[in-house]
Amino acid sequence: MSAPSPVRATRSRATRLLLFAILLLSFAVRVVYVLQSRSSPAFTQPTMDALYHLEWARAVAAGRDFQPGPFFRAPLYPWFLGLILRLFGENLLLVRLVQAAIGTASVGLVYLVGVRAFDTRTGLLGALFAGIYWVTIYFEGDFLLPVLEIFFDLLAIWLTLRVDEKPTPLRAALAGAAFGVAESRTRERRASGSSCAHEAVHTTRRGERNHRSYGPSALRSHSSSPWPRRSRP
Repeated sequence: MSAPSPVRATRSRATRLLLFAILLLSFAVRVVYVLQSRSSPAFTQPTMDALYHLEWARAVAAGRDFQPGPFFRAPLYPWFLGLILRLFGENLLLVRLVQAAIGTASVGLVYLVGVRAFDTRTGLLGALFAGIYWVTIYFEGDFLLPVLEIFFDLLAIWLTLRVDEKPTPLRAALAGAAFGVAESRTRERRASGSSCAHEAVHTTRRGERNHRSYGPSALRSHSSSPWPRRSRP
């Protein structure tokens, strides 16, 4: 096997440095937003959906039922909050910093999806735009569903693309598990992520992995599934 050329190695190092800089910027912007939000009364006294999720998480952390009967909405996010509260206590700043880290991980997943669907430049640009997109920064600074929606949707799409690249039982199982988690985090969007990834896989299998044919599928994946819409009760 021939050694990588110096030009290719230099480009690879430059790509890693750019990705690290984008991730660092993404996390820094989120942390600054969270720290500045401490002056808002809503930081310690959330309202509407954020309050509903926090009260549910407090019940989970205390080991008691929140409401009788079937779930009003999917329980994954309140369970996630409840686990953090159970482990670290009522530290709302820490919860938001953990969510900032998850948001930064989602930016990394945007890069990975972009690289597999298009090319390195597209992955880097997508990660940069995702890292400074104010809507997701806002959601990650509060107790709202898109924190996990975005992460698990992107993870499921990326794992599905890896299955198509090299099908193995383990990769297929991981992709299936990711979609199972992704579709359990909200009741409003059950099939959008699955349909987009299914279309992406069949597009690549037809040998049409280019900007004209694959682009619309990837854009629909980001607009209808990972990126948040207005949260509704």
